[in-house]
Amino acid sequence: MTPISGPKVVQSSSLTKGGKTALVRKTRVIDLDDLNGSIRGKGVRLKVEQRCDQLYIRGTFVQADGSSKRQRIPLDLPNVPGSLLEAENRVIQFAALLQQKGIVPDPLPWKDKFEPEHIPAILTVDNAISLLHQDFWKGKQGTSSQRRTWDRLYNEIKKLADFASAEITADLLVAVAEDKTTPATKSRLEICKQFKRLGKLAGLEGLDRLDEIKNGYEPQQREFPDEEQLIELVEQLRSDEKWGWCTAALLLYGCRPSEVFSLQPNKNGTAKVLTLNKAKAIKFRTALALPAELVEPLGIFDVKREWEFLKTEDYDSYEAKRQTDSWGGWLKRNSGHLDLDLYDLRHAWAIRSIRANLQTGLAAKTMGHNIGLHVKTYASALDEADVVAAAKNLIK
Repeated sequence: MTPISGPKVVQSSSLTKGGKTALVRKTRVIDLDDLNGSIRGKGVRLKVEQRCDQLYIRGTFVQADGSSKRQRIPLDLPNVPGSLLEAENRVIQFAALLQQKGIVPDPLPWKDKFEPEHIPAILTVDNAISLLHQDFWKGKQGTSSQRRTWDRLYNEIKKLADFASAEITADLLVAVAEDKTTPATKSRLEICKQFKRLGKLAGLEGLDRLDEIKNGYEPQQREFPDEEQLIELVEQLRSDEKWGWCTAALLLYGCRPSEVFSLQPNKNGTAKVLTLNKAKAIKFRTALALPAELVEPLGIFDVKREWEFLKTEDYDSYEAKRQTDSWGGWLKRNSGHLDLDLYDLRHAWAIRSIRANLQTGLAAKTMGHNIGLHVKTYASALDEADVVAAAKNLIK
């Protein structure tokens, strides 16, 4: 199996002006050495280079009139990390047609929907993963979010590396899943899910056995933090220049941690925030401050964060993860015996909304997920609220 290395990217930096930190965005520059090395390793003597914001094949090619010409062939892909796997696929497709026809193919294979002409009767693991590359990136623009999704998928698929030349079978997928993971764990659940995706693409039968061995995992249920202690802690942490505002905003609006970097508070107790849900397109929703009386004391309108994205096109999944990982580590170190993670603050908002008798559908909508997930996640708290309400009615 050909190893896939992450591209090297020059990130934005910050400069200090007048005591304030200003974000300076630099043009993203991608190191294509790993990509071109992988292409050479497959015996293809072509090179990918970037020009402005696009990727190209660079080489000397025979034209229709028999002449040779040094030229760039547009790959029709942006120069972002998520494009690199599809770029490799397109270069290989192009090289195969170039060898077959003897001249630059017209039209280029990716101008229309490209399907492999032939799938061998005996499919190796490496063949199947190559098909998965093409299937995953087909029609995608190579956004940072898509790239991170591929990274998570490939993190499981690469566990088949020792069997790259072996025939891919359901027996092999089950055996590797059992060997590489422990029963009833999240890692077993993830490897089975991605192996099944690969197996379906390869046309395998008997994949139901992956469903059988993945069962038994139950996410650990965390205790919800005490509300008074939580608010007291956030009031103390608010003075932190780097993470104080983000922590207070997460407590008050209950959004996903990475969404805090897009949150724009309004004077009426609501906030505009981008929804980062893997299952849906990124778009704005309205969040609700709860309790609203803490907006002013926590200085929510004095927004202080080192990184933000206020438009959908500014969102960078890799940078969002880097920021939230740093923030989460800081909160863990500063939350004492409460031992908090960022999602504890989001969950605390949900519990607060239940105790405030906020309509379940509205609470789910402001949190950016569907009502089914909301009820499932907070079932015990909803049940408790129902019992408390019934007790009050009985006392009357």
